[in-house]
Amino acid sequence: MRRSVLLLAAVFSLLLAACGGDDSSPSSDGGGAEIGTGDSGQTVAVSVGEDGDAMYMRLSQDSVAAGSVTFVVTNEGQKEHEFLVIKTDTPAGEIPLLAVPDGEHDFDEEAAGEVIDEIGSIAAGATEELTVTLETGHYALACNLEGHYAAGMWADLQVT
Repeated sequence: MRRSVLLLAAVFSLLLAACGGDDSSPSSDGGGAEIGTGDSGQTVAVSVGEDGDAMYMRLSQDSVAAGSVTFVVTNEGQKEHEFLVIKTDTPAGEIPLLAVPDGEHDFDEEAAGEVIDEIGSIAAGATEELTVTLETGHYALACNLEGHYAAGMWADLQVT
């Protein structure tokens, strides 16, 4: 009987060890978004929002390797925002504004460069994800809702 109990305890211990988790999961940025690299590529945490009349776009890193990149965009502000990924040689803060604002946008997206992809609407307090494949080069990240880009909602990303 004692031998059966010991054998059962040994088998149970092996089963528990086999079901345990591993410690290789990505780290968290504290806001619930996972940051790190994995089979799907790199992840860049992006915070957008307002600070008085100024607006901001902050990245967890300003350069990534070419390939798959997931942007985890958190709207920390009280207003709706958008997120554009633009391949361009123009620094993000130097995209020319529209001569006559069209009531919706700050700059002509076609003139800015190649818009790779976008998140069209990020509600206040929401987090959205966008995964894109990026080639080597410079990218401008921006919100092009009227007044947002001009108020500072942009960032540069270098892809190596």
